[in-house]
Amino acid sequence: MNIAPFLERQRYRFPAVLVDAVSLHDGARLQASKAVGVGEEFVQGHFAAEATLLEVTSAYSVFPNQGVRMRPYEVLRVLDRDGSLLEENRPEPREAIRADTAYVMTNLLRGVTLRGTAAAAAALDWPVAGKTGTMDDYTDAWFVGFDPDITVGVWVGYDEKKSLGPRETGAEAALPIWIDIMKAYIARRGRDPMPQFAAPGNIVFLAVDRSTGAPSDDAAQAINEAFISGTQPRSDVVRQPGPPSDGADQTAPPDTPQNQ
Repeated sequence: MNIAPFLERQRYRFPAVLVDAVSLHDGARLQASKAVGVGEEFVQGHFAAEATLLEVTSAYSVFPNQGVRMRPYEVLRVLDRDGSLLEENRPEPREAIRADTAYVMTNLLRGVTLRGTAAAAAALDWPVAGKTGTMDDYTDAWFVGFDPDITVGVWVGYDEKKSLGPRETGAEAALPIWIDIMKAYIARRGRDPMPQFAAPGNIVFLAVDRSTGAPSDDAAQAINEAFISGTQPRSDVVRQPGPPSDGADQTAPPDTPQNQ
């Protein structure tokens, strides 16, 4: 299954995406969420999930880390009064998804910060990628993003389920906080040398029409997308125009925010 169209279709609400996936008999792929560390269930054709900010941020860290998940931990070490080591936690790497799949996801999420709902992050002038999130009735606002070295998640909401207020989307409520954090991080780290997302050897880049996904030479309409070699679109295949592949969300009525 080509994951890119399904990622783009999340703007139409995620349950529909999973129903489509099941209809294509690709249920095994639905287990990928568990591989990246998010506890979720697909029950009777419906998507049901609750995840902490730590779980979601940890899951997103798989993408810039070439498909490898590091188990998150909060305590580095515990010493007694004499300085003797009582406990120590170390990184525990585990391959969650293929490196080429992780890079394609990174490139798609890069589009969100360049042309989509998180385009304000482009002002950082730094290689970043991520995704905004807004729950129904504006009860939760999210942004989880990363550069090649760190992944940062921001959630805005109340302990009880109540609205943050009209139009308090992930882009409006959570993204500005994330940008401020990244500004401080970049200032402390320094801009030289600037990190880069490393593409595996089997990744190819192709300019495609943002509406149809077909190869394009139109610089004004084309965007540069990453594909696993052999999966890139062919110029002899005619595609119907569709939503732009830029991570942007469709416009929703004020009282029906989208699950981005």
